[in-house]
Amino acid sequence: NEAMPSDFDFLCIDIDGMDYWVLVDVLEHSDFRPKVICIEFNPTMPSDLIYIPPPPQTGESRHGTSLAALVELCQTHNYVLVETTLYNAFFVPEAVYQGSDILKELVPDTSIEALHETTMGTTLYQLYDGTLKLWGCQKLLWHRIPIQESNIQMISSQERHFPFAPPPTSGIQRADAEALYNDFIKNHVVVDVHPWCSESALDEARMECAQALLNQLQKDGFAYVRAPLEVGTCQSALELTKIFLQEVDEHVRRSCLVKDRAKRGYSPMNTENFASLLGLDNGGKNDLVRKYRMGPFSEESNNGDEETGDSEQAPKSNSLLQPNVWPSSDEWDKASDFQDTIQDYYLQIVQASNGIVSA
Repeated sequence: NEAMPSDFDFLCIDIDGMDYWVLVDVLEHSDFRPKVICIEFNPTMPSDLIYIPPPPQTGESRHGTSLAALVELCQTHNYVLVETTLYNAFFVPEAVYQGSDILKELVPDTSIEALHETTMGTTLYQLYDGTLKLWGCQKLLWHRIPIQESNIQMISSQERHFPFAPPPTSGIQRADAEALYNDFIKNHVVVDVHPWCSESALDEARMECAQALLNQLQKDGFAYVRAPLEVGTCQSALELTKIFLQEVDEHVRRSCLVKDRAKRGYSPMNTENFASLLGLDNGGKNDLVRKYRMGPFSEESNNGDEETGDSEQAPKSNSLLQPNVWPSSDEWDKASDFQDTIQDYYLQIVQASNGIVSA
């Protein structure tokens, strides 16, 4: 009859479906704080997917939970991921992890990327002609039924073609950039938005631009535009970004990493996209590329606070107004050029974007 201690050693949850909601009850509706939590997740779900099954009140839903959803829940209650197996995740209190030199040495990186690889997932990808393909596990694991690619096609084989394919040519020719550009202009409608990016433009020119832009959007749903961007700035921004994402040491990129997916800075693969930045209810479906995200910055302090990396003071409640996090010149000799060039490119993009929106 002795009361169970609130900080007992080990909690294991493996009930094939409702694991997430049992853990919610433990962490949010009780005083129990186990020293180690082992909980099952659905191993077919991508590491970047936040999937939470319907709550028990809606009826039986044996879906399983994604690992990312469990990490998000546990982080809210100061637990950190330290290990995974094929089906199970292990969490310990943040205080335990930070207080253990051995644990920090064994698990220096507690991210999902470092601790888990999805080996039983099923990936669907698209070919340019509309064909849907499968990669990875191609069967319903718990039903032992094969997943046939022929059963998931959205359009028939006769209808599959690339809708933006260039017209056929009689031979293959090497062309320089100018020739390719001229050929593109010849075969596509390109709207010049310069009138909306210049305060001295005539009203008549602006109205013609606005009408042309509207016509293209109504016709195709998108429009090619020519905007006042400096070619040199664009080239430098692309070159420096390529170096940052592909060539510099990983510790340089990690110096710009923030844990909150909504903040600006370096984002590794499988961590976020614009939908997650906005907090949309999209199930956390994210893309698979590394990137560096930035937004409005303070012109008074481009370098920001040396300790926090903040380049602006912004409301923490709005994910779109978080400070940029830049690499340090102590870590990368091109850090200053990278920041200046990307900020210059950003300002030009903003000017062009404002012109398009105004039109």
